[in-house]
Amino acid sequence: MENSYIGYDFDFEYTSSDVLIKQKFNDEASLATAWDAINNRAVAGDMKVACVAIFSHHEGTAQSYIAGWNPTPATDDASDPYDSRNMSGAEVGALPKLPWIEGKGLMFLMNCNGDEGRGSVASAFHSGQGAKVYYSQAYSYFSNSHTEYDRSWRLTMGNASASNVGDLYLLAFARGSHNEDDPDVTNHGSGLRVAEGVYG
Repeated sequence: MENSYIGYDFDFEYTSSDVLIKQKFNDEASLATAWDAINNRAVAGDMKVACVAIFSHHEGTAQSYIAGWNPTPATDDASDPYDSRNMSGAEVGALPKLPWIEGKGLMFLMNCNGDEGRGSVASAFHSGQGAKVYYSQAYSYFSNSHTEYDRSWRLTMGNASASNVGDLYLLAFARGSHNEDDPDVTNHGSGLRVAEGVYG
């Protein structure tokens, strides 16, 4: 395993005893179940968590919605038809704290839209987990490169599967009408990756 992720170097080295865990989720409940599974396995094996990366596109019509979490509302909204598929900052704060490597835990939220302001799940993850959290500051796009926008994956979409699209990232890039007036996008039109925000 590498000791870096999407361009960020970790402050530790992997060893042969380290374990890579992948958990699939598609809504609020399955994200919580996946989180519990990681926590239970780490605790049972007396292991420490080094890094968690969450890859999730939005769900719903409002731009703030992220599948598995919802960065704008601070609480649930029972009238929202997408509520069960999105997690609020308060719900993120209720997740059990993972047994992180002391002072070195990292989280990466590869999500669809910027995650700032009231109810931010990135902030909630940082507060609840004590890990350093990197998050998107602008509209994100699927790309085969984590440094610049590369849509070659779309060439396979008629026949797409996890095995033929290659490495796929969901990051903010300096392109698209949604990012044109975003103050965090300083080089719009270049297609280069927009720097992530960070808590911690």
